[in-house]
Amino acid sequence: MILKDNMRLKELGKFILSCLISTVMTCIFIMIPSFIFSSSSNNDKAIETSAKVVDEKSIRDELNNQLKDSISIFSIKDCFKKTYYISHNGVKMYKRIGDENSLIRCLDNDDEIIAYEEKDGYIYCEDNFSNRGWIKKSSDDLRAIPFNNSNYIIDVNLTKQIVNIYNNGNPIRKNIICSTGKLGNPDTETPLGIFKIKKKLFYPNGLNIDNKDGTKEIVKYPIQFFSNYLIHSVPIIEIQHNNKVEQKENGNEKLKLGKPVSHGCIRLSIEDSKWIYNNITQNSQVYIHY
Repeated sequence: MILKDNMRLKELGKFILSCLISTVMTCIFIMIPSFIFSSSSNNDKAIETSAKVVDEKSIRDELNNQLKDSISIFSIKDCFKKTYYISHNGVKMYKRIGDENSLIRCLDNDDEIIAYEEKDGYIYCEDNFSNRGWIKKSSDDLRAIPFNNSNYIIDVNLTKQIVNIYNNGNPIRKNIICSTGKLGNPDTETPLGIFKIKKKLFYPNGLNIDNKDGTKEIVKYPIQFFSNYLIHSVPIIEIQHNNKVEQKENGNEKLKLGKPVSHGCIRLSIEDSKWIYNNITQNSQVYIHY
């Protein structure tokens, strides 16, 4: 009897040991993939964070380098456009470099210009009336910062694709999602700089825009801040309803808010563009930066 009991105990011990080994192996196989996935996810986050830090640092370094330029600071190396400000009345814009007979116009103090090219001591630029021509690049005629202030500031952050609005330094609207111009193309980039609201355009049924790439769109609440650059709603669509034409936001275009996909203008939702149109005064500052 004792021998049989010992044999039974041995068999029971083997069975228990087998169960323990099986349980341990099962736990290992379950936990290892989870651990690997977690490690991979953490590594991905580390890579993303590192890339973001490097990107922000490169932008800061580039802007610091621009500060060494006594004239223009509103540009970075990846942008085609540079923003300058006229420092006195009578600065001349020519069709051809150095040709006094090709005068286009004389610019006034604090006029903004957007430069596209530099050659032989001149810059090829655009003024607020969409004229394009050559201006001599001189610290006597151009400066980096305009001398204008306003109670309201529309702060446009191209990196975050958001707009913040301030009144006398106090935020009154924050984190408004926007969509600015596509990078890498002088026709679609949103210019950097300090501008001001020139005009609120009155188009109750929407402004029809013909883009340079051949596309067309209708937008609401257009506000001009430089040349053909506007703050406006996302494109709208018109539909027939009860024998009437109704307008509403283009759903596909609204989904693009938060991404730089416009042709250079600053897009907002209809609600946000209407609020700015109705509440922000003319000559208020529009500060566009990375």
